[in-house]
Amino acid sequence: MDTLEMAAETASMELNGHVDNDAVADQSSSDTESEIEWSDDDEWDAYKDERPLEKWRPTISAIMDATRNAAASSPGVEQIDGFREYWRGVFTRLADEVDADSEIPRFLTEWPVKKFTVFLFEEQHPGMCPCCLPYVDESILLENPEGVTKRDLVTGLMEYLYGETGPPMVYDRAGDATEMVGPVVYNRDWMTKGKSENGEPYAYSGRNPKIWLYCCPLREFAERREALQKREDEAAERRRKKEEVGSSAEKGGEGEGV
Repeated sequence: MDTLEMAAETASMELNGHVDNDAVADQSSSDTESEIEWSDDDEWDAYKDERPLEKWRPTISAIMDATRNAAASSPGVEQIDGFREYWRGVFTRLADEVDADSEIPRFLTEWPVKKFTVFLFEEQHPGMCPCCLPYVDESILLENPEGVTKRDLVTGLMEYLYGETGPPMVYDRAGDATEMVGPVVYNRDWMTKGKSENGEPYAYSGRNPKIWLYCCPLREFAERREALQKREDEAAERRRKKEEVGSSAEKGGEGEGV
């Protein structure tokens, strides 16, 4: 399956989870770590025991849920100080909540990576895979010598989106960065690099995993979420019909053999 076919197949998404696209095996990575870069399958397999597992899904889900629940009551951007204060409160509480939740892994990966990159874009590529987006400088680079944690991700995102330095820079699909006033996160995406024997996904970029978060102005949030829900419903219907066709074909085969 080529990248576009794969991306179309994974266009359906758990709105409370994430889109995790299995990356093309020989796709180049922007990771500049010199120790291990895993540029091909042979090299990747040689370091099987050193691949970090993704553990950030519950934290991302918590961010998405908190944003969705808080958006309707948010002050408008006309009073930008009030807007920032409101959302800093949302994320401060969220950081405490995820920290206290033993069901959410403390570290974003297993084993704990010391770097974790976040890119902020306005929207996904039509191909539905972040590999189709242009290479750009990171929006947020989280670093922790003991391993990047769930709190690091929540507070790092808070400081970038709602800090005192002014509107954050967000990339468009062409890779050009512009200021976005009153941003909220409405979607997320990342790539994986296969799965472990237990079915857990490996982080694609090894020692510096990367995720993409999609932001829009507050006034567009409800519309964007509605569009995502519609796309999810349509994808679910396609899956249902595909399963029905497969089931009918299997029953037909059994009947012929009797």
